[in-house]
Amino acid sequence: MADDIATTRVFGTWWRQLPAGLEPSSRPARLPNARWQGGRVVDAIYLADSPDAAWAEWYRWLAESALAPRAALPRDLWRVEVALDDVVDLPGPAALEAAGLHALRPDRGDWPEFQAVGERLHAGGRAAVVAPSAARERGAVLCIFWPPAPDVQVSHGSHERTVEPPAPPRPRHRARASCARCATPAVLIIGHSTKSTSGKTFLRGPR
Repeated sequence: MADDIATTRVFGTWWRQLPAGLEPSSRPARLPNARWQGGRVVDAIYLADSPDAAWAEWYRWLAESALAPRAALPRDLWRVEVALDDVVDLPGPAALEAAGLHALRPDRGDWPEFQAVGERLHAGGRAAVVAPSAARERGAVLCIFWPPAPDVQVSHGSHERTVEPPAPPRPRHRARASCARCATPAVLIIGHSTKSTSGKTFLRGPR
């Protein structure tokens, strides 16, 4: 059963791209449907494990929406620091099959069965789901059910703006989400607040 799947702790640097000018935690008035949830049931924000995976998901959305890249620019790429417990990890076909799901396809035709699992996990108290990206081989997407629990803090700051279409990402080995390899300031931090020795605030999920 999907709600019997063990959870893990996810931490490190993740990425989110949005239309220019929006805050990284902003939500539309009409909550959208997506891979792991229906907007009428629960909201969520989606993060990618690398900038390339974030842009690959954007290109997938453009193709589904029949939009040219310049029609959806400019956009802001946010770097997100996450430390969150109660995350369901579905890293590949075997884990997806154990949850009653098949391998992901890069279109929304198979969303309903994934939404049913995600909504059930949320109802069971799970904070998020991490699974392969449907748009980038060996990439990963983190779906955080929104809003998070009351004891989870969220803060944000600056970002990197893109005004020209980025090159369509080429498949490559998945970047580790915990590897901070870009100088873009960390801006959205999800979890419980603790202080590091450097004075930077990190956020850790509930235990």
